Amino acid sequence: MELKLNIPQNILNHSPIAEYDYAAPFDIYQEKYVDGFLIVDHQKIQTYHAGFLFCEWKIENFTSFNSKSTLNGGYIYGINQNKEEIVICSCGKKYFSRLANIALGLNIFLKEHFFPTSDENEPFCPKCGRVYPYGLNHCMYCRSKTENIKKLWGFTQGYRWLLLLQYLIMLFPIAIDAINPMIYEKLANQYLIPKNTYWKGFVVLILMIALVYFIKSIIKIIEGILNPYVSFNIAHNIRLQVYDKIQKLSLASANKKTTGSLISRVSRDTQQVQWFLSYGLPSVITPILTCIVVLLIMLFMDYQLALWIILPLPVIYFSRMLYKQILWPKWDKNWKQFSKANTTLHDLLNGIKVIKTYSKEEKEIQHFQKVNWQLKEYEYDAEKTWRTMNPIIWFVVGIGEVFLIFVLGKRLIHDPSQYGNMLKWMSYSGMLYSSTSSLSNSLGTFLEFRIHLEKINEILEEDTTTHNGKLSVEIEGNVEFKNTRFGYLSYNPVLKNLNVSIKKGEMIGIVGHSGSGKTTMVNLLMKLYSPDSGKIYIDGYDLEELNSFEYRKQLGVVIQETFLFSGTILENIRYGNTNATLEEVMEAAKAAKAHDFIIKKPFGYDTKLGNKGFGLSGGEKQRIAIARAILNQPKIFILDEATSSLDTLTEKEIQDALARIIKGKTTFVIAHRLATLKNADKLIVLDKGEMVEFGTHKELLAKKGYYYQLVNAQKMTYEKKN
Repeated sequence: MELKLNIPQNILNHSPIAEYDYAAPFDIYQEKYVDGFLIVDHQKIQTYHAGFLFCEWKIENFTSFNSKSTLNGGYIYGINQNKEEIVICSCGKKYFSRLANIALGLNIFLKEHFFPTSDENEPFCPKCGRVYPYGLNHCMYCRSKTENIKKLWGFTQGYRWLLLLQYLIMLFPIAIDAINPMIYEKLANQYLIPKNTYWKGFVVLILMIALVYFIKSIIKIIEGILNPYVSFNIAHNIRLQVYDKIQKLSLASANKKTTGSLISRVSRDTQQVQWFLSYGLPSVITPILTCIVVLLIMLFMDYQLALWIILPLPVIYFSRMLYKQILWPKWDKNWKQFSKANTTLHDLLNGIKVIKTYSKEEKEIQHFQKVNWQLKEYEYDAEKTWRTMNPIIWFVVGIGEVFLIFVLGKRLIHDPSQYGNMLKWMSYSGMLYSSTSSLSNSLGTFLEFRIHLEKINEILEEDTTTHNGKLSVEIEGNVEFKNTRFGYLSYNPVLKNLNVSIKKGEMIGIVGHSGSGKTTMVNLLMKLYSPDSGKIYIDGYDLEELNSFEYRKQLGVVIQETFLFSGTILENIRYGNTNATLEEVMEAAKAAKAHDFIIKKPFGYDTKLGNKGFGLSGGEKQRIAIARAILNQPKIFILDEATSSLDTLTEKEIQDALARIIKGKTTFVIAHRLATLKNADKLIVLDKGEMVEFGTHKELLAKKGYYYQLVNAQKMTYEKKN
């Protein structure tokens, strides 16, 4: 997004500023709205209020900068030399995203002495000020209720008639309950008050009450069978849809989401939607239907008294609207903290070996306690707010009941025969107020459900077709980067103006210091990310026009951080080519120098591996990954530090085997040991995201440039170690 906005004229009138790096508005100071503006240059940070300079800080006095979101916006701050937190400016949601990126840019300036900028605009909701989630062009929070109902209805496909039948069945117990007060009235007026000894009629009424309860129980049993069948199947469909969509997200999109938030969407969010369909929605529909039925009966009996009874209901409605405004942000914040706790737990469990190695168990226990304590605070805050506000509704309801007792009691004093009528009215009013209160109680449940539904829809509605072309072609292996530029943060490029052409069958080595853009280059080639500008061509086709799934099937990729799935060795090698025969799997394993250690395992190729390949050494995992890539019979090989976990002898053997396999196929190799790239047809030398040299090993050595320095530096390091 644009971080360098035009400075308002009212500031320029008092302080003529010619050179600056960042400029952005803010609107809050000490919980009051202000006309604020932030300006940053290479030396200082300035804040202006209503056109006049308010505060100024020297950047050199800070060690870091950061941002923090709050319920209605956030603020950016710096940590000074004394480790004190200095708040620079605060803002609402509308400005927070831009200011947070300015804080990030200031941090980059402290480390690298340059300000990353961008002219990209990140759209935000004009109503609430929230930035649109990645891949969406609308606000999930300000969408109409009708849209949410449509989305929920879309999940019910295949079970709609059963769902409607389920809710239709719910109407019967309500209608049956509405009969009971009339029976009570007859019982009181004809038998209890006059002490009528006509037992036959009395018994008939008692049996009618018993019959009502019996029919109601039968209906509840049918509902109890139908309800979980429908809700669990719908939840199953949602879970599959969410997981399917997560798999189809771009890597750029997936990296913008935490592991914890993605797990929450597949597990907790879908579970909450299922719970809402099973219990939450019936708890909303039943009171609504009860209120409608009872109101109609009461209006028919005595519309004047009925109108007095329903007088408190509008107050309850407006209270509900107020609760929504207060509770919605609290549930949203609670969800985000839950995802953060999930992510923390995921990281700690995955890193348990490192934790134990460095004896940091107590430190990480405290770390999780801190995150969990924050989750507890957010949950407590939301629940406390709801539970303390809910008694207001009960108080309003209580006033209506007091008034009803007064009116009916007055009638009973003048006419004792009105006892049955009073009993009937008290029963109906009790049903009405109880349903209203129940409906209000379900508000918290409904708001929490809506948060979970929005998080699911945030994934499902993300556009995944933007960078997924439609062309499915059999590639040969000619590759061209043309003016390619890319940054994981668009305003901080990792690759700049990359221009290089590779012919089919060439072996290309990619070298450079850590952070120079080597892995980013092959990530772009694998179409895991899309260039910010420029093009990548495969056999003359724009890579953006190629179908991602069909294209990647023709790649063979081995990365440094080898990942193996829980399952057998055979299943892991076959992962890219599930139709391969055992003989083909063994041939690939032999080529990767993995066959010998595999057959020594107790169950050979059927040996079960644990999480992330537990049970194998780092070198063994890497050889299985290489075998997996070979078996895929790719047109383009990408080897990113593919032999880094192997000893020198095994590495030499595998490289000799790979040399035979990749012959005639386009191959990109990233290797830490530059000596392993001597036989490459060409070398791409990267420095700070730019290609500084391109040529053969001999040509670049003779040139005595950047590559020559890298080789000599590595030789000196090797000699010192030995």
